[in-house]
Amino acid sequence: MADKLEDVWTARDYPVLREIARRVDAGESTRPTEVGGALGFTEDELARSVSALARTGYVVEMGGFSGHGWVHEVTPKAYVVTGLHPSADDAVDRFVEALNQAADQVDDEDDASALRKMARTALSVSTDVVGAVLGAVATRAAGM
Repeated sequence: MADKLEDVWTARDYPVLREIARRVDAGESTRPTEVGGALGFTEDELARSVSALARTGYVVEMGGFSGHGWVHEVTPKAYVVTGLHPSADDAVDRFVEALNQAADQVDDEDDASALRKMARTALSVSTDVVGAVLGAVATRAAGM
């Protein structure tokens, strides 16, 4: 069995993605010299990272500058992996936490028991199912 290649996600690509996502969200420049400088990466390291991130669907490179480290935008996938947007797991965890907090705050023991049971049930169902239900409830509440 061949040895695996060295992990570039942890040391190079994820820090670059976090910095670019932070800058895009804040409306700041994603100029390669600024992003690379903030992280201590050379322009070549940054360009290789951005190319890898583009190939794996995390960023969209700026037209005409492909391979040079210029980023036009980050994808929804990047928002989730960097924490700017919650994942389905994050949403379920927050929902369960809210149910347990509500159970601790109500005076009626039957209501508290029902809330705790709902929290346990949410944890026993697929995250995708609970996430879809929460998304549908939020969409309906927003009048969409």
